[in-house]
Amino acid sequence: EISMRIKIESGRGYVPASTRIHSEEDERPIGRLLVDACFSPVERIAYSVESARVEQRTDLDKLIIDMETNGTIDPEEAIRRAATILAEQLDAFVDLREANVPVEKEEKPEFDPILLRPVDGRNTKKRRKGEKKKEEESKKKK
Repeated sequence: EISMRIKIESGRGYVPASTRIHSEEDERPIGRLLVDACFSPVERIAYSVESARVEQRTDLDKLIIDMETNGTIDPEEAIRRAATILAEQLDAFVDLREANVPVEKEEKPEFDPILLRPVDGRNTKKRRKGEKKKEEESKKKK
């Protein structure tokens, strides 16, 4: 003969019994057995990545997902919900629902573009000679 009292609750994902002990209102009496809770409808899942070819392109990959559920949800719907949850989680970093409109910023050079021009050593020497002559002439005039 067996006598049981079972508590059934809804939840999400996998919850180990060790974390649920702290959430229980009363202390665990002797003879009370807590078990891990698995709220996921997915019983088994496997995936593989294979090479794919579309027309002339051979550098593509194909994701194959093999999923078995407990019947409370269709495998296709489970994948759809998982993708939605993932998108919501990533939304904290980037707003994925925003339109991808590139923002054009007016680029201002951080330096003078004249500095990028090549320097011709011959012209530099000629300028220096010309500057020296002007200095000498201005000194003679004084």
